[in-house]
Amino acid sequence: MSNADRACQLHREGFNCAQSVLMACHAEAGLSEETARDLGAYFGGGMRRGEVCGAISASLMLLGLEGDPKNTKAAGLMREFQRQFGSIRCRELLGEDGKKSKDFCRTLIRFCMEYLEKES
Repeated sequence: MSNADRACQLHREGFNCAQSVLMACHAEAGLSEETARDLGAYFGGGMRRGEVCGAISASLMLLGLEGDPKNTKAAGLMREFQRQFGSIRCRELLGEDGKKSKDFCRTLIRFCMEYLEKES
């Protein structure tokens, strides 16, 4: 199973988008699965405030662990996500009421996971 598939499965199991991304990559990041879960706990749903998508936040955390001094991968992720989906803000992605399908969250998770895989 790919990391993207694993992240989507974790999301289906009830983990938030940030937890799903971090937990799917925990071994490569040098984190225990429990630490990855706890680290992402308050980043789902745009930090529970509709702000930056949790899948983006978790991906940026993982890129930060790579030590990209010029921030090129992170900037590329943000640019490509914005281009593809029109926003990086959860509220704008899912609607003000947050009722857009959770399947769409998995689309966002998969996009981030595939970007990370491609850029590794």
